[in-house]
Amino acid sequence: MLQIFLRVYLMVVVMMVGSHFVYKTGNQLWTLIILVVVRIGLDLLYRLGESGPRVPSDEEALMNAAFGGRIETIQALIDKGVNINALAPAGESALMLAAMRGHIEIVQLLLDNGSEVNVRLPSGQTALIFAAMNGHARAAEFLIQSGADVNAKDNNVGTALMGATKGRHTEIVRLLKNAGAKE
Repeated sequence: MLQIFLRVYLMVVVMMVGSHFVYKTGNQLWTLIILVVVRIGLDLLYRLGESGPRVPSDEEALMNAAFGGRIETIQALIDKGVNINALAPAGESALMLAAMRGHIEIVQLLLDNGSEVNVRLPSGQTALIFAAMNGHARAAEFLIQSGADVNAKDNNVGTALMGATKGRHTEIVRLLKNAGAKE
């Protein structure tokens, strides 16, 4: 991030100085010189800060695979021993990401391998709230069967039942009420 900031900062400074000279002198040659200097400066900055391509950690790969629906990748990571209860920087679990996208097979795979069903974001959302809000009935069903708290409340939508009702997801509303969700 710092490298990007430095690149942009250098480019802006050089362009400002150069445009001042072009304005004051009216010399178009300065425009060409500025562009060359900016290009050389950016290349040097890139080479000085280059440490090779960043390889995501297993946990990051898990989050990306859960969000993208890549079950084979998740199975390989589980076989490798990845922490399936790891959290993304914003606090999401792989289970939340799969539930929010409706990747039923991944939700089931994660639950079968011990994924914590009631993990909450700092704002209170759970995997069940995400599944209910987004209309993913089968994912919600798996989560409920695995012990998801049907009355968990977040700071925004409320409960899973409130989210499903607001989204007019009648099948999920019925599932939640049958599981004891309160309005």
